[in-house]
Amino acid sequence: MTRKRLLIICVLLCVILFACGTEETDPEPSGSETAEPSGSETTEPSEGEGDDISALLFRREDITGVDIPVERRRMRVFSAVANEAESEAILDQLFNADISEFTDADLAGAEGVAVRFMIRTEGAARYLQIIKGDNALYIVINDYNPQFIVLDGGEPIRMKGPADSFDFDELDRLMGDVMRNESDPDYSGTVTIMESGEKLAVKKADCAYARSHLDTAVDELGTADGDADALYDIEFKIGGTLYWINSETGQFYRDEAGEIMYAQLEDQHLRIVGTHLGVRKMVS
Repeated sequence: MTRKRLLIICVLLCVILFACGTEETDPEPSGSETAEPSGSETTEPSEGEGDDISALLFRREDITGVDIPVERRRMRVFSAVANEAESEAILDQLFNADISEFTDADLAGAEGVAVRFMIRTEGAARYLQIIKGDNALYIVINDYNPQFIVLDGGEPIRMKGPADSFDFDELDRLMGDVMRNESDPDYSGTVTIMESGEKLAVKKADCAYARSHLDTAVDELGTADGDADALYDIEFKIGGTLYWINSETGQFYRDEAGEIMYAQLEDQHLRIVGTHLGVRKMVS
């Protein structure tokens, strides 16, 4: 009987010791598992986040073109259009700049020279100005719409940052190169004086100024019916658009993709167009 009791006690002790030695603990999370962050934890920004201008403009891969705004008349902005190579050079400068130190600011002190670009995507455009102040650069960005150059439903973006964050002189040079380009077959212009056959190259900026007066006249008083007896002695061609102008009366018509519209320039506007096209007889 004593042996039997001792055997039972030994068996019970073994069971108790085995249970204590194999108690389970919670496993460490594996590398593929993500623990829920506590309220005091913060998420670090990804590398490069907020460092370039894409957060304020558009993703570079969505951009379809760059223009240099030259003249604003009525409801339209007329621009010198950068070709692909010119656009890429400008975008390289804009997107390679580090804007991580830019902060929201007013424009006090932003009274220096400025570079300006209209950045376009398929469905939107933003007007970017970079202003050179005394010891800083200022960024001003507006959404573009035909009536106002303002952010849709809000204030323009205004920021201030270090003077060396952008290569301002290079951006200024690139902007000037676009405006002075007179050999771009798509966006520069050509004038032919019919009497002499003389041909003149027209810079992109001058094309924009001239078109601002011509197209505004069409927008305001244009008609599809022209004067059958009118004579035209100046041909102005830019891309696929053709203007025939009477240098004395200011009568002209515009042929844009086969759509012909007639209008007339007042004397003052005729002289301005002649100045930008380099046609002396339109200025005198």
